[in-house]
Amino acid sequence: MTRIFNQGNFSVYVYDERGVPHHSPHAHIKERGRQICTIHLVTLEPLQPNKQVPRGLLPDLEAHQEEMLEEWERLNGDD
Repeated sequence: MTRIFNQGNFSVYVYDERGVPHHSPHAHIKERGRQICTIHLVTLEPLQPNKQVPRGLLPDLEAHQEEMLEEWERLNGDD
């Protein structure tokens, strides 16, 4: 698990999920350690239909998008 960045009470993580059937790169947004939502790293949209990206966090997600994708590939890419 890699923490990509913090903003206020929020942290964004990319996990090593090799061996777990995931079909798209994603990151986890947590607030004070509690899971808020999971986002698709290409679209930055929540993967759960009833969840939203916390207000004000989207500009930071956009700024770190390339870093998150690179970390996903490093942790989960095919060897």
